Amino acid sequence: MPVYFNNKAVFTREDLLHILIKMGKTAKSHLGDIINNTSVTMPAYFNNFQHPAIKNASLITDFNIFYILNKLNIIMIVHDFKLNLASYTTSLPALQISKDKLSTVMNSNLERAYKLAN
Repeated sequence: MPVYFNNKAVFTREDLLHILIKMGKTAKSHLGDIINNTSVTMPAYFNNFQHPAIKNASLITDFNIFYILNKLNIIMIVHDFKLNLASYTTSLPALQISKDKLSTVMNSNLERAYKLAN
């Protein structure tokens, strides 16, 4: 179903495509390397039609999305880090997930969060 913006029909998959392209450019500028494998966090209220739209948009942008995590999953991951990042909703963490280890690769607010948590 399209959403109308300025009398123009905009489809969810088109929006997600532009967002994923921008995310890739931002990650490349911050990390200095092209990102191929990623996990995507999305609001918990996204429905079952928006999950496949994210996957389809990722195929166009050459992202290999391992996980589509909702905000509740991220809260549990952050809780495992023993950090309270609730007030840092604008941060963009890059997590490296392996078989038995979860580590943060990049987070602009992580240093500040550690100071507040300790």
